[in-house]
Amino acid sequence: MNTHRYFLLFCLGCLTVATSLSANVYLSLNNKNEAGRWVYECLTKKSEAVVNYDPEIIILSGSNSLFGFSAKKLNDIYGIRTVNAAVHGGLGIDYMLYYGRKFLKEGRVFVLPLEYELYGRTTPSDTQYYQVIGYDPEYLYNLNLLYKIKFATGISFNTHRHLLTYSLWPKPKRDDGYQSKTLNLFGDETNNSPDKVTPEMLARLDTLPKKYQVNNDAWNQIVQFSQEAKEAGAKIVLAFPNIFVKSFDPHINSEFISELKEKSKEAKIPLIGEPEDRVFYEKHVYDTRYHQNTLGQMRSTDILYQQLVNANILQSGNSIIQPPKNME
Repeated sequence: MNTHRYFLLFCLGCLTVATSLSANVYLSLNNKNEAGRWVYECLTKKSEAVVNYDPEIIILSGSNSLFGFSAKKLNDIYGIRTVNAAVHGGLGIDYMLYYGRKFLKEGRVFVLPLEYELYGRTTPSDTQYYQVIGYDPEYLYNLNLLYKIKFATGISFNTHRHLLTYSLWPKPKRDDGYQSKTLNLFGDETNNSPDKVTPEMLARLDTLPKKYQVNNDAWNQIVQFSQEAKEAGAKIVLAFPNIFVKSFDPHINSEFISELKEKSKEAKIPLIGEPEDRVFYEKHVYDTRYHQNTLGQMRSTDILYQQLVNANILQSGNSIIQPPKNME
């Protein structure tokens, strides 16, 4: 008798918790939380840039590209209409590609210098939760039931607590940290000059190399995006991310790199350059393993341009080689 009673109480407790957490998410939808404001504003400005410039190239990834490439330089120096649509790796591969799908158009090339972690992770992070729940619930509405459940059950109690706090006691707009106003009209970060780098920033730099892997679900999303791009007359190009030299060990990641190259070849998705081409050094560090100062930003832009030329994505005369509509 007691066993049945305890089991019933346990089930009621679980149901109460699940109901409360679900209600918390529902009540937080479209609540413009401060934690997600920077990402939302950046995505909005980059969407406007795509409309304004009708780019030939769109750079799409996390902040290694936001701080690592200059779409302005590609426009001004190389004569290639480019928008830097990269923001934050924490948005996850699924949300990044969801965002990128809005810009599929015949003749466009999407360059994806994805952070290494993105190949091995499909679970949402807090960055994605704050963006989707607070600013883009349409993304959640469009998920199938299985992914809705996966999304909802992945939210930690700590994140639930923050969502509830933001609903009851909205935080004022912060004037420190990253701000969307420092983006230029092409979507590049501009507040990363070398003179802003302090010894304290360098001391916090994470230099412990990680071992990466390719997750099949993540890879399948990339392949699906590539197929959709081809159907729209566009194409995608994978590139290695910009990363601090001490934070990436090519030896412990040799299998990962080999698998990535093999999968790209099988899927007929160009993968340009080598990992070593994209590492940067102390003089180019801004504030994280993936963030460069403006000197490194310009250097990486030149390297990216040359890699696109070498891969016959661009002609040396600065025009894009259009993919045939029936391209396999």
